[in-house]
Amino acid sequence: MSRLADLAEPQIREILQLTEQFGHIGFWRLDLKNQTIFWSDAVFNIHGLPAEGGPPALGDAINAYHPDDVPKVQKAVDLAMETGTGFEFRDARIVRPDGTIRRVYSKGECRLDADGHPLEVVGIFQDVTDDFESRKLASEARERLELLTASGAGLWEYNVADNSVLVSRALQRLLGNDRGQPFTLPLEDFLEGIPDAEKSKVWQALFNHVRADIPYLIEHRAKHADGRTIWLRSRGIAERDEIGRALRVVGTVEDITKEKLDENALKEAHSRFDLAVAGASVGIWEIELPNGRMFVSDRLKEITGAPVIASEEADRFVWKPDTFLSNIHPDDQPRMAAAIEAHLTRKEVFEQQYRYRHTGTGEWIDVMVRGQAEWDEAGTPVRMAGSLEDVTDRTRFVSALAASEERFELAVAGATVGIWDWDIVEDKSYWSPLFAELLGYAPGELVPNRETFAGLIHPEDNDATFELLDRHLSEGELFTIEYRLRHKSGAYRWFLGSGKAQINADGTPVRMVGSIQDIHDRKLAEERLRMANLDLERYASVVSHDLQEPLRKISQFSSLLNEEYADKLDGDASLYLDFLIDGATRMGQLIRDMLDYSRLGEFALKVENIPVADCLTDVKLALGSRIEESKAVFKLSGEAEIEADPVLLRQLLQNLLSNAIKFSGGKTPEVEIEVVRDASWDRITVRDQGIGFDMERADRIFEMFGRLHRRDQIAGTGVGLAMCQRIAELHGGRIMCASVPGEGAEFSVSFPRRNMALAA
Repeated sequence: MSRLADLAEPQIREILQLTEQFGHIGFWRLDLKNQTIFWSDAVFNIHGLPAEGGPPALGDAINAYHPDDVPKVQKAVDLAMETGTGFEFRDARIVRPDGTIRRVYSKGECRLDADGHPLEVVGIFQDVTDDFESRKLASEARERLELLTASGAGLWEYNVADNSVLVSRALQRLLGNDRGQPFTLPLEDFLEGIPDAEKSKVWQALFNHVRADIPYLIEHRAKHADGRTIWLRSRGIAERDEIGRALRVVGTVEDITKEKLDENALKEAHSRFDLAVAGASVGIWEIELPNGRMFVSDRLKEITGAPVIASEEADRFVWKPDTFLSNIHPDDQPRMAAAIEAHLTRKEVFEQQYRYRHTGTGEWIDVMVRGQAEWDEAGTPVRMAGSLEDVTDRTRFVSALAASEERFELAVAGATVGIWDWDIVEDKSYWSPLFAELLGYAPGELVPNRETFAGLIHPEDNDATFELLDRHLSEGELFTIEYRLRHKSGAYRWFLGSGKAQINADGTPVRMVGSIQDIHDRKLAEERLRMANLDLERYASVVSHDLQEPLRKISQFSSLLNEEYADKLDGDASLYLDFLIDGATRMGQLIRDMLDYSRLGEFALKVENIPVADCLTDVKLALGSRIEESKAVFKLSGEAEIEADPVLLRQLLQNLLSNAIKFSGGKTPEVEIEVVRDASWDRITVRDQGIGFDMERADRIFEMFGRLHRRDQIAGTGVGLAMCQRIAELHGGRIMCASVPGEGAEFSVSFPRRNMALAA
């Protein structure tokens, strides 16, 4: 293998030319002794200069940089000349002769002579404008996404590895299918509600963003759960690894149906607009397409401020189309040209808003242009005429309106929500009219500031509220709190306050938006519920003592009577005594079951990972005599652990296994316990081979005292499965059953994993 040093000079020159061609990197050399510069062709191209004229002097080369960047470039060159060190700077600006600005990367290395004195500086020079703009656009896009995320818009997250999409509750509500918590589904299912004509467009846009980092921003239609079609604007940003591969895409979805309806209505109105509007406030233009002559009205000249070439016709102005088009903003020119082409070739509606440089002031104005072409019999466009309207004020108004509507994007949707917006930098606040109305005031009657709020809040809630606010602004702690505000009537009412601060790049909070929601009725209901629970506790205490004590005596004396006088009682008396003992026993068990059920309402969950085998061992000990008598066999399979409260899980499993033994139908009970877990749920299933039940009557099985068999056939209180359902509900889960008479029954209980419960 040859080294670079072994190659001939023409070969080296060819390699350097290929490097410039494919890598867009130029080379330069500064002779420190003679103060002369050598530039490669790529360096000339980047500067926008012809190579034939030779490189400029050192001072002129430095002055080609933007005035703000000249000092750092001069300092780097001087330091290299004085000390013999290299230099490097990135994103510096050079100004081309035509006025355009390019961002460049330059790196130099000093070479020394035999005595160690600086001899020359050689280096590379690269145009990084596109890279700089891409980084800038990516940064701006991330900032926009962060604001949209904070606003509570519909969020989604696409996992590239498994091709799945996590859907937030806000997006579910937007689509009308709220499941109560975020959920994950395949990308194909996520796109299911999009019409086939647009689905491929959405998929391609996402694919282009993932593979080529093309910005993902697209508008499309979707089917709402109520059957209507809505318009959505979807945008997203990919998170990439160190080599640029997309790992996930996080994005937002906005409902723009109203915007689209307004847009379509506007288009219908414009379709009725004449080709020329004499005496109107819009400017009129006309182009003779065969010769390119363009005629414009006085009003159009006033709008654009552009000079015109005098025409022989006193009431008209003649304009060159190229002159007109050159003053359109460079970013809007391709779109304008494409719209004209689409209208002339495919007869698409021509209506465009773009930025135009006012010739008189040099400022950019927003104009709306509409037009209609005429075609000859052969289908060739021969003429096009239309109007031009200055919509700068309207655009600014729409922008101001959009900024105003941002105040509402962060607020919780609801019927009794007041919005507030605090400009922290200027210390100015906005309170919505409903904010004042919730407190009994007319709009504008309250001065929206911190002092007013401090005067409204209950003294007992003041410190906690403002301390949480300070922690939110300094540490980012979630700002959601319940407090009391003084109504105009003088009474205090309970409110739920929430908010979100906007933090700038240096970590300083600059704005905070939030809401207050009247929860006074809910708080009163909670207090009534608390008092009812206290009454229930007292009732449970009475039941526990005043009912169980007499029952114990009845049971004890009945048993004693049976033992002492059984041989002296006739058949009927013995039967009646057995009924008495059995009734007292069942009554005692029913009271204990009801007490257990009532205590579930006050139970504080302590969810943890529980070894199922250990829990099963405890249950088997509790059911020891029944298992021994029935010779029941239990088989445990599946996962080793489950997330649940250990006390309630033992109670649930004991009830289900007790039922499996009870309803075995005289056979040896064989019971399977299976544990399955996934990312969102833990599920425990108990299957038996007992007598089963008819599924048509299954709706009664979880009711309090619900029974499918007569008490004289199978003993029980009908409370056990009701307790199982309550235990599942306390965990935020559910219980389901399945059975075939004579073939056994299956009960499956699902518990949400803690990560899913937190996400919800």
